[in-house]
Amino acid sequence: MSHELVFWQREHSQAMNSPAVYAALMDGGVIDGLRTLPIEDIASAILAAFPRAVREPNGPGSEWIVWESESERGSFQVEWSSQYVRVDLRPLDHDIANRFIDIMTDRFRCPLYDPQTRERFDSTMDT
Repeated sequence: MSHELVFWQREHSQAMNSPAVYAALMDGGVIDGLRTLPIEDIASAILAAFPRAVREPNGPGSEWIVWESESERGSFQVEWSSQYVRVDLRPLDHDIANRFIDIMTDRFRCPLYDPQTRERFDSTMDT
């Protein structure tokens, strides 16, 4: 079973409806009030944290980062736009999930949105 992690950053600390933001982002929308993310820096950080990961084409004009464990029992795919980073973990591996959360929150100040629980963990992150 897969588990999805999504990260974005608001421009201001005003409240936003996170499930609505998530739905709009997944539909390809650009959301007023969200910052443009430093995607190249984020991709570099992910590739450094997961040396076996590979950045490759994912359709016309699109890329993603893919990784598979040595045992072939786990994998992830990372997709992005200018305003979000989405990670699909197969299956959920808490250690790997926490590594992504650390990269995105500590280095890039992008709090986690968990679509499975419809919860955004942003109590002090967005400013």
